[in-house]
Amino acid sequence: MFGNNDKKAAKADAKAAKEAAKAEKERQKQDELLRKFGVEGLNDPKSVEIVRDISATLCGDDLIELGASLGGASEKDLLHQIYRHNQVQTRQNWLIIRQLDRIATALESKDQ
Repeated sequence: MFGNNDKKAAKADAKAAKEAAKAEKERQKQDELLRKFGVEGLNDPKSVEIVRDISATLCGDDLIELGASLGGASEKDLLHQIYRHNQVQTRQNWLIIRQLDRIATALESKDQ
C-alpha cells in the first residue's frame, strides 16, 4: 500500500528531473544563439526574455524547412510555419521599439 506511493513519488521525481534537464539543455541552446548574434549582454531582463522566446520559437524551424524543401510538408504545415515567422517578426518589432524608446529616453535625460 505505502510502496505504491513511494513508487509514484519516485516516478514523479524522475519525470521532473528529466524535464529540468531538457529545459536546461534548451536554455543552453538559447544562450549559444544569443552569443552567436552578439546579444548576450542585454541589460533589460524583459528584453532578454523576449529574445529567448524568439529563439525558442525558431529552434524547430530548420527541420520544418528541410521537410518542406523535400516536398514532405503539407499546406497546413507551411501555413503554420508562416504564422510562426510572423509571430517572431512581431516580437522582434516590439523589442526594437522598446530599445529605441530606452535610447530616446537616455538621450533626452542627457540633454537636460
